[in-house]
Amino acid sequence: MKPHWPYGVSKLSAERYVIQYCKLFGLKTTAFRYGIVYGPREWFGRVLTMFIKRVFLENKPPVVFGDGLQTRDFVYVKDVAKSA
Repeated sequence: MKPHWPYGVSKLSAERYVIQYCKLFGLKTTAFRYGIVYGPREWFGRVLTMFIKRVFLENKPPVVFGDGLQTRDFVYVKDVAKSA
């Protein structure tokens, strides 16, 4: 999948660096490309916490950009720690 945003490009770039180090130096590596990791220390400036704050705490309708067909991938931080 080709990233469409600078943040995604930076994640892909880091993954490619890891692959190069593996090829050049024989360093065994694993790369995880998670979507959005959330958890108890989440700050109220990210998409999931902004959504929760708006819908559940402020009792306002969610803001939907585009046609509403976009998807997001969320994973809880403890689930990430279990898989590592």
